[in-house]
Amino acid sequence: MGRKMVVSIGAVAALAVFFCVGWWLGRSTERGEVMTSESGDSKQTAWESSDSKQMESEGSSYGQTEPESGDSGQTAPESGGSAPDGLLEAVLLGEAQFLYCSEGKAEAMDISGIPALFDGADPLMKIFDFAVVDLDGDGKEEVVLFVTGAAGDMGGKVILYQADSEVYGCSTDNRTLVDLKKDGTYSYSDPTGMAEAGIAAFSGFSREGYTVDKKASATGTYEGWDSFAVEGQPATEKEYMDMVSRQEEKQDAEWHEFCEEAIDAVF
Repeated sequence: MGRKMVVSIGAVAALAVFFCVGWWLGRSTERGEVMTSESGDSKQTAWESSDSKQMESEGSSYGQTEPESGDSGQTAPESGGSAPDGLLEAVLLGEAQFLYCSEGKAEAMDISGIPALFDGADPLMKIFDFAVVDLDGDGKEEVVLFVTGAAGDMGGKVILYQADSEVYGCSTDNRTLVDLKKDGTYSYSDPTGMAEAGIAAFSGFSREGYTVDKKASATGTYEGWDSFAVEGQPATEKEYMDMVSRQEEKQDAEWHEFCEEAIDAVF
């Protein structure tokens, strides 16, 4: 009986050891799976983090528009050459066009096309010189171009002026803007030189052209003047001649040879 008891105790002990070993192996296996899973999750999280950084880096690149070659990324000013204050100079140098106004129309033209306005058949017709004067007294200067041909006549004048962001031009004959003064006043006469003569000034410039204010005038026939006016009012011949005398005493506008060096110096 004692022997059976010992065997029974041994069997129980062996069974207990078996269960303990099985329980330990089960826990170890379970822990191993968890660790592997956690390790895998850790690797996956790190990979996702790497992807996220890469996408953010790429996103910062994709979200911005890279400037093209030669572009600073800032909006460049519109052409015209020059800024608005330099438009007249750009036109004189042939770097920009102007709008020539004639008969209610405006046509884009280059400075080289001006001589043909007076005589397209004369190869010697050219812009001889220019003056920069505030013709209408508004504080902005206009440019007067004197155009002449081989004989020194049959030409005329072209006035270039700026309105907003454009340069406009209008032509006159060679009996206008005679003896131009620094204050913008000038002498004029009709094409024959016998029907009317006087002193005038421009009163304004616009896209449509210009307006003229006659300061003094004398009208008549080839036999002589018989009617006079000063500042729009009837006047005697003496009053008219006094106005002419005062006009002659004014300082003449300064004329410059039409060449690149003179244009650069003036502007």
